Amino acid sequence: NYTVISRVFALLQCRRPSTAQELIRNLTPTLMTLKNSANNDSVKRQSAELLLIVAQLYNADAYLLQERSLNYTGGKDTPLNFIHRANKSLSAIVPQVDASSSLLLELQILMANNEGVALIVEGDSVGALGSFRKATQLLKSRLSNDRKGMQHLPWLLIPTYFNLSLILLRDGHLEESARSWLLARKYLHCWEKAIRGNSEALKKLRDIHTVAINRHVILMAKRRMERESAVWDQENIMEWVPPSFESTDANEEQSSLVGGVDAAQVIALDVILLRYAISFAEKKAAASFRRSAGSIGY
Repeated sequence: NYTVISRVFALLQCRRPSTAQELIRNLTPTLMTLKNSANNDSVKRQSAELLLIVAQLYNADAYLLQERSLNYTGGKDTPLNFIHRANKSLSAIVPQVDASSSLLLELQILMANNEGVALIVEGDSVGALGSFRKATQLLKSRLSNDRKGMQHLPWLLIPTYFNLSLILLRDGHLEESARSWLLARKYLHCWEKAIRGNSEALKKLRDIHTVAINRHVILMAKRRMERESAVWDQENIMEWVPPSFESTDANEEQSSLVGGVDAAQVIALDVILLRYAISFAEKKAAASFRRSAGSIGY
C-alpha cells in the first residue's frame, strides 16, 4: 500500500494525473477493507485511515492538474469536495494521534494549502487567502517552537509560502507578499537591515536580485532550446527532482523544481519581489536619512 501511494506521488510529479487516479481507485477498496478488518488493532487501523486521507488528497491534486473541476461544479467529484472529505477524516483521527507528530502537522498543512488552490479554481479568492494563511501559520508555529522542525518539513516551505505570496501579490498587498516570500527564501533579515539603512545589506539585496534575473534568463533559454530540440512525438514527461531545502544556487539553475515548485516560477517571483524590496528599502533609508539630516544643528 505504501508502495502504491509512492507511485501515485511520482506520477503526479510527472504530470500524469489519469494514471495516478487509476491507482487511487484500485487502492481505495483495499484500504477500506484493511481499515474495517483492523478490529482492535489500533495501529493497523490508524495506518489505513492515514493512507486513505493521503489518497484523497492526491485524488484532489490529480483533478487540479487536469483542471476538471470546471466540468464538475456542483457535483461530488471536485477537488474541494475531495479535500473536505479528507479533512473530515483527518479531524476524526486527530485525538488518536500524538499532537507533536510531524506527519499530522504535514497533513494539516497540505490540507490547508490544497484547499486554497481548490478555492482559487472555484473563484473564491478570499477563502483561498484564508487557507494559505492557515497553512503558513501552521508551518511557522512548528518552526518557531521546534528548531528541528525544518529538518522534518523542508519540502513544504517553498510551496506553502509561494501560494500565499503569489495571491498577496496579485491582490496588491506588496509589502506582505515580499515579507512572506523573503522569509521563505531566507532574505528577510537582510531586507530588514536594508530598511534600517544598512548599506551592505542593501548592496547584498541588489546582488541577489541581479543573480535572480540572470538565473531566470538562463533557465528560460535552456528550456526553449530543449523544446526546440525535442522529438515531437515523444511523450511529455516532466523531470522530477526530489526537493531539497539546502539547495545551492547551482542546484536551482540545474533543477526543474525548487522545493517542489517549478523553478521558473520561483525565480520569477524572486525577481519581482526582490525588485520591490530594494525599492522599498531605498525609500525607507532615504526618508530616515532626511529626518536625521534635518535634525542636525537643532
